[in-house]
Amino acid sequence: MPRSPISLKAQQFTESVIREMTRLALDCGAVNLAQGFPDFPAPGEVKEAAVNAIRADINQYAITWGAREFRRAIAERFAQDTGLAIDPEWEITVCCGATEAMIASLLAVVNPGDEVVVFEPFYENYGPDAIICGAQPRFVSLHPPDWSFDPQELASAFSERTITINGMSKTYAVTGWRVGYAIAPPQVSDAIRKMHDFLTVGAAAPLQEAGATALRLPEAYYRKLGEDYVAKRDRLMAGLEQAGFRCYKPHGAYYLMTDISGFGFPNDVEFARHLVEEVGVAVVPGSSFYRHPSRGAQQVRFAFCKSDATLCEAARRLERLAINPSPGNREVM
Repeated sequence: MPRSPISLKAQQFTESVIREMTRLALDCGAVNLAQGFPDFPAPGEVKEAAVNAIRADINQYAITWGAREFRRAIAERFAQDTGLAIDPEWEITVCCGATEAMIASLLAVVNPGDEVVVFEPFYENYGPDAIICGAQPRFVSLHPPDWSFDPQELASAFSERTITINGMSKTYAVTGWRVGYAIAPPQVSDAIRKMHDFLTVGAAAPLQEAGATALRLPEAYYRKLGEDYVAKRDRLMAGLEQAGFRCYKPHGAYYLMTDISGFGFPNDVEFARHLVEEVGVAVVPGSSFYRHPSRGAQQVRFAFCKSDATLCEAARRLERLAINPSPGNREVM
């Protein structure tokens, strides 16, 4: 039998469901509440810092594991947020987004056959990342409506090693910049840096300079950001509940999981396709967040990191569901 031109690893997972829904949203002219990117501007001073860095010709390679001033800003922000002091010279690795920081970290500490603990429902990258590094996912369930977990189940699932991964994308509305970082003890950081070096070499130099500006924004910025997202969450929840969704109120991030069992669709994939093609709103099928798709077959996820105008337009379109909830009685836009 001839050898397949595709590796065994690549055969074990599909493309991103989230990014597929974004493509469908573009094709259908739908409001995109699927992918978690803000559709409003990044802070002006952060954009200006990036422009100024480019004009100052900070356009060549930064230090592989991160520009020094950006690492110092990360350490300062981390100390403010957690009270923990970290060494920016030895305990921080700047990567091309939190996504690359995750795979670099896994490749640095995981051997083939090791287990990786994953909360479920999960972000879709975790399964493929585990496969890429040869690990076996071990799932710990989060239980609705408050997505709680059994501490004993978690404690029995792992033996302790901590790497903190973060990025600029969500907090500063710059998802396209792809600048993230991993914080770990020196020995682990050294391994992460080696993996990062041969994965991507380094993150964009001028955007790291702007990152230092972003991380040093005043506390008022973060307070207002939190207040704005609470308002957006509540606005979207009101619209969804009016349309007939059962919402699981989130207390972090900017995603909202919903129960769709009241609409009478056989599964989340058909419901999500109906929404994007006929109602004009893109969401993520809930099954993509579970190892057994049946567990999410009556759930879909919305992202509310959008302008008020976008959220209002989505709510207006979703009013159709309250009138025509049955899959046998569909109204075309």
